[in-house]
Amino acid sequence: MLTGTGLKHYRERVWWSAVSYLTTTDEEEVELVHQKLDWESAQLAKLIADQSAWSLPVRTIGRAIRKDDYSRITLESPAAA
Repeated sequence: MLTGTGLKHYRERVWWSAVSYLTTTDEEEVELVHQKLDWESAQLAKLIADQSAWSLPVRTIGRAIRKDDYSRITLESPAAA
């Protein structure tokens, strides 16, 4: 459930970042969007690499409840036009 929520949030952020990038009108705005994306990427990398006292129990619990084997999934088909 947490992974699904995280992916949903991430997909929404990617969508809005793409919209921001596509609606830029000059080089200054393009640079601003790039800086924002770089900052967001750095924040996510810090979160993933976190070795604080808080992350250890979360990672331990995650490993305990994680599946060892994953079955095949069926990909969604593109929406009909």
